[in-house]
Amino acid sequence: MVLQLRVHSLYKRGISFFVSSSLRNLSTASLLLNSDQTTGEPLVKSELEALVLKQYSHGKFYSLVKNAVALPSVLLAACQNLSLAANSGVSSTELADCVSRRFSIEEMGREIREGKFDIRSCCVEFVSSRENGRCESLVLPNLKLKVLIEAIRMVLEIVYDDRFATFSYGGRVGMGRHTAIRYLKNSVENPRWWFRVSFAREMFDDRNVDKLCGFVGEKINDGLLIEMIKKLFEFGILRIELGGCNSGRGFPQECGLSSILINVYFDGLDKEIQDMRLKTKLKNPRVSDTGEEESTCNVFFKPVNLYAVRYLDEILLITSGSKMLTMDLKKRIVDILEQRLDLKVDRVNTAIHSAVSEKISFLGMYLQAVPPSVLRPPMSEKAVRAMKKYQRQKEVRRLELRNARERNRKKLGLKIFRHVLKKLKQSNGFRCEYEIENEVRDVFQRWEEEVMQEFLGSLEERWKWHWLLTRGDFLSLRHIREKLPQDLIDAYDEFQEQVDKHLAPTQAKRVLEDEERRVEEEEEQRYAERTVEDLTKLCMKVSAPEELIRKAVKLVGFTNSLGRPRPISHLLALEDSDIIKWYAGVGRKWLDFFCCCHNYRMVKIIVSYHMRFSCILTLAEKHRSTKREAIRHYTKDLKVCDLNGSEEAHFPLEREVKMMGDKNLSDPRPVDGTLSLLLIRLASDEPLHSCAASFCERSDTIMYRVHLLQNRLHINPLDEEKWVHGMGTIHSALNRKCLPLCSTHISHVYLGKMTLQDVDGSSFVDLSHSIDSHNFSPSSFANKIALTYRRAPVVIPESGMNVCPLEFNEYIPCHNITYVQQLLPSLNVSRREELERHCPPLEQRLFCLVPPPKDYKIPIRWPTSRDYVWRSNVNHTHLAQVKGGQNWVHEQGISEDEFTLDTNFWREQVNRYWELMNVNETEVRNVMDTNAFIGGFAAAMNSYPVWVMNVVPATMNDTLSGIYQRGLTGAYHDWCEPFSTYPRTYDLIHADNLLSHYHIYGEGCLLEDVMLEMDRIIRPQGFIIIRDEESIISRVRDLALKFLWEVETHELQNKYKKTQTVLFCRKKFWAIV
Repeated sequence: MVLQLRVHSLYKRGISFFVSSSLRNLSTASLLLNSDQTTGEPLVKSELEALVLKQYSHGKFYSLVKNAVALPSVLLAACQNLSLAANSGVSSTELADCVSRRFSIEEMGREIREGKFDIRSCCVEFVSSRENGRCESLVLPNLKLKVLIEAIRMVLEIVYDDRFATFSYGGRVGMGRHTAIRYLKNSVENPRWWFRVSFAREMFDDRNVDKLCGFVGEKINDGLLIEMIKKLFEFGILRIELGGCNSGRGFPQECGLSSILINVYFDGLDKEIQDMRLKTKLKNPRVSDTGEEESTCNVFFKPVNLYAVRYLDEILLITSGSKMLTMDLKKRIVDILEQRLDLKVDRVNTAIHSAVSEKISFLGMYLQAVPPSVLRPPMSEKAVRAMKKYQRQKEVRRLELRNARERNRKKLGLKIFRHVLKKLKQSNGFRCEYEIENEVRDVFQRWEEEVMQEFLGSLEERWKWHWLLTRGDFLSLRHIREKLPQDLIDAYDEFQEQVDKHLAPTQAKRVLEDEERRVEEEEEQRYAERTVEDLTKLCMKVSAPEELIRKAVKLVGFTNSLGRPRPISHLLALEDSDIIKWYAGVGRKWLDFFCCCHNYRMVKIIVSYHMRFSCILTLAEKHRSTKREAIRHYTKDLKVCDLNGSEEAHFPLEREVKMMGDKNLSDPRPVDGTLSLLLIRLASDEPLHSCAASFCERSDTIMYRVHLLQNRLHINPLDEEKWVHGMGTIHSALNRKCLPLCSTHISHVYLGKMTLQDVDGSSFVDLSHSIDSHNFSPSSFANKIALTYRRAPVVIPESGMNVCPLEFNEYIPCHNITYVQQLLPSLNVSRREELERHCPPLEQRLFCLVPPPKDYKIPIRWPTSRDYVWRSNVNHTHLAQVKGGQNWVHEQGISEDEFTLDTNFWREQVNRYWELMNVNETEVRNVMDTNAFIGGFAAAMNSYPVWVMNVVPATMNDTLSGIYQRGLTGAYHDWCEPFSTYPRTYDLIHADNLLSHYHIYGEGCLLEDVMLEMDRIIRPQGFIIIRDEESIISRVRDLALKFLWEVETHELQNKYKKTQTVLFCRKKFWAIV
């Protein structure tokens, strides 16, 4: 143990020492022995640091993978970091159990030590198709590989963090964007010239990877680690792009090792810059006229300083010297980057700028050198008037408070005297039940202090009392003093001394004049100091890019072309709380990121006004209401109710926004990821997958589809005219991919607490790819395409049954419009017989295989199909063209938003139905939905032990194919005719806007006819739930008693969150006796 402590301390001092090979081998053997054992607790940082430093010898680290990375306790610590990054927050015991259910830590460590860990098998590849025909692939690690990457990062952080330069930011604890900005604001003085190094946009190639591995090998002697880094680059998991704007922003395409490896690659440049800074400081010492170094501050001195800040691949150099010095510095920096590091520098954009007259963009903000008065301007006349007005109001409030205290004292005194008088009258003597002496003394003491304070602050009062108390000056006459007693004279003299000491008006006036003179001198001194400071000093002003922020606000859709708030239609499919959380996540990230900017007020206005009212307008458009109604419902604070019914506000309050300022944030991520990402909930609540967040065990997940801003707007992010300069993007290969998330983690994603970098890469699901891969190719069959009719005898060709032409893909034998037209003269049109079934004879029926329509896909299997289907399988226009004359097929597609809205709405309503019916689930088995639309009601009933018959009225839109695609049962029916079923068949009949349809369109039957048919097929004690217009509801309520129905009315919400009256009718149990 003593030897270990010495090793640790010597390494901290940078001293290389020798450890015998036998002792090191013994330590390694013990570590390998311990690594085979099960480790239940992850290592803390101090323990990991001691473990890594044990491998240090002769100026290098040896076998870090075998002796550190591969240890189960280190891998478990990496798992803990990933779970904390995903806000899982599980304990170490729960984490170990969670990891063991996914993979074996011990087996993984053994594979890493033996070099048998298969990185390729832990990769998931996604391909995006571009408009120019090119395809870009994205490779993401699964959770197991992410654990290995995190373990390597933790070890490299301990090795390199203390070696990095002090101006190296990014990928380090407590060294983020805001730390760099605060360094520029607080430490840079008198900047004159600066330049920002710009790189040509390119990925790390093999030469750069070899150089990086060489830099790592200078400090770490571990071939297994170098091989792993090369494989990560080779398989595309580790991607380093210079000249872009995606580094350090939490995007999924960024590997966890990217930041620290960038710092390792640029560490040599940082050392060179550090040497340049020291040499510049030595060349420009502060000297006096005699040539000696001057330490006093009696002369103005502007030293030549060199400042540098590097955040990953963004490098900023600042000098307070001449332009020639800056040009020489730039040349040396560019030579190092191009010759030593093999990087391509964009020399055009790496230009020198004047710090005073030109702004420079760095870390998403604008920098400029300004006098101190710009950052801390003096109070304007308007502000001075406001301050004086405030002081007058404060004085008025003070007087009101004083008068109130006087009144309270008088009341208290009167109460005390009344009480004493009452006690004296009732008894011979006064005996108080409790002591009031202390209370009375405190009251009079406070009164005494206030009176004295007011007296001493008034010069007029002193004049008055000094004159009153000195009117006895005749006692100072000698012939009078001789006749008075000596004690009286001494007392008078002592009293006059005290009066002159405390009440002399001349002395009081002198004190007040001195105080006023001191205040004026201090003000003049401050003004002189500010003037000299403005003339001799320059400070750093940090500003948010107003034009870029407004362009981003307009691009996303928060505002229209006039800059006024507008709704975002793509958010209408989300829940109300998710819409508010998405806006809140964007707003809070903007406020956090730009909190250190001088024009922070502009960002507050955008969040507090434009985004707030855009959210209100989006909610209003979703529910088809006005802005005033939305504000009345959600309030301006955008409050929503949680699962427990309590209100919660995710969007920053107006008062909260006003009080926001520069916070001590380590590294707030930019808003790019949250701004460009929309997760739209699919109409599915089936727990097909576990949550995609790292080590989240919840299975009550919902599938969300990724919608990216650049794909939604069809804009190339490289086009700076249409896109926002400096705004990063999530890789387009993830567009429209699906992701299962639990309620907690989807909330964290919307609020910006979690990014797609914190999810398991293998959790992304490509539904279209997985389904389309099962489509069959028609070229694999030998059947002929030919229109064939049934003949006797029946003969099947040797090549197989003929296939009907494509235009017959919706052929229904008994609903052939051509055959019906032939029968038209013999049909009674007044009774609409042409709409009935008319089956042709055998010789006129087709005898060929009905082909599927164009773009037909294999239906999604149950129960997933209950909540979403392929639109190409449902929206067939050919059927509408052929059968249009029968008025039972209409060409009208169903949008994804309408599909999602219908499914989510019925899921909520069905739960309310069961509560209001107040019956056991076993009492209802057969259910009929008389106007099923797309089967949302039946899909919502799936979690109950019921069977649902979906009926699509023949005179409404054709949605039966959509019901079948969802794996549900359905049929067409005209409710002016009897339904083909045995009486008393169903336990529950649901009628949603059915009766008003027949009433409005005059389909030839009365309201009573439909109600009579409902009564025929409903069982005694069965329920009939009717949702319809108010006039229909009123009419049904009047007729229900005549049908022997019990009626209850309930107020529920419709799809657009408006109140609607719903009838709950129940058929009475009666019989003929």
